[in-house]
Amino acid sequence: MVLPIFGGVSGPVVADRVEGQTSKYAVPNLKATINRLVREISSLNSQIKNLEKNYFIDGIWTSIAAFNDHMILTARKEVKERERALKEEDLRKLKAANTAVTKSTTTQTSTTTQRLGTVSGDLEYNLPAVRDAYFKDNMSFFDYNTYNQPRNYIADAKELWTNGISSKGMFQTWTPPDGVVTSEFIDGFDIDNSLGNATWKKYGFQFLYNPGNISMSYSGNVDVDVSLMLSGREKFNPVSTKATQSTISFEILLNRMFDMQYYDKTTGRIQAGQNATQLYGSRFPRFADQTEIFNKGTMYDVEFLLKTLFGFEVPSQLGRGKTADMGFVIPRPVELHLGNKLRYLVYVEGFQLNHVIFDTRMVPLFTTLSITANRVPDYGGELAVDGAGKSSAAGGSGRFVVR
Repeated sequence: MVLPIFGGVSGPVVADRVEGQTSKYAVPNLKATINRLVREISSLNSQIKNLEKNYFIDGIWTSIAAFNDHMILTARKEVKERERALKEEDLRKLKAANTAVTKSTTTQTSTTTQRLGTVSGDLEYNLPAVRDAYFKDNMSFFDYNTYNQPRNYIADAKELWTNGISSKGMFQTWTPPDGVVTSEFIDGFDIDNSLGNATWKKYGFQFLYNPGNISMSYSGNVDVDVSLMLSGREKFNPVSTKATQSTISFEILLNRMFDMQYYDKTTGRIQAGQNATQLYGSRFPRFADQTEIFNKGTMYDVEFLLKTLFGFEVPSQLGRGKTADMGFVIPRPVELHLGNKLRYLVYVEGFQLNHVIFDTRMVPLFTTLSITANRVPDYGGELAVDGAGKSSAAGGSGRFVVR
């Protein structure tokens, strides 16, 4: 079965925003606009983090003016990120259309390939539970664990146990090593069937609590040639492959029971007068997050897990809006961060939910999530060192190619 998961095109079809532009100038102009937006977003990020560093102390804003500036800058940043996503989509479509035109005049038969690592925007992940849902800070068994509730917003899962403070764990979108694209894994993968425009984003699914236990199994695989792996020339498909039978299994709890007391039943948002930033301890929750928590409960968190596994959202026919909950998962490789050095490249073939407690609207508030992930070898051969490309020649720079 061919899954129409990539937003490809079957001809010179370009979005209305880029129609009529001369291809010779459209691509450079779009790239220049995207670069400008990236710089502006970076500047806004710096201003936001500077405000948080100076005025957001122990989960509390010490200055009303700084809090207002933070909200304004955050709103501007979201506008810039949406604009950048649109421009990146225009650029991708224009390039795909140009490629399709080129193919129609040649005998080339291979299909356009979507770069697996092409993601846009900052890391987006679910909010932690409200502070009431955690033990008090002074109930820790270890002196170095200063806070029990996740407090710092992170830009990458690797920061969890350095800047995150009391982090629980996370699945995160995997970005392949420098230069690796799906064409080097899958020869001629067909993406002409499209579900519509999809923007690839960097998503994460944050655990609300640590797993009670983690089971790891290691198993041999007769199809693995260790010497070929270590040479860096092994070529395999990381999407839905039985690379190994080694697995990581655990169960975690999703708890939104304590959140609901702070929400206005009319607006579906946090009640006026509540310190929203202090409630969630890490950042001011976006209105979209507030609405999703109120209307979906623990399925708000599950949605982020599915976004991480899919990499994008599509419209629902049943009026659920844009969602990654399509009733199945795509076993794309994702990063699993369970601890400071418990970091693995895995793919998830499925997971099980058990909704235990609902409110009167049948919104699930307490859920157990059981998940088993298959390990994908993240070895580095002579051409790959810590995910960075290098050439075999001393001092040279080259492209990571798994061959």
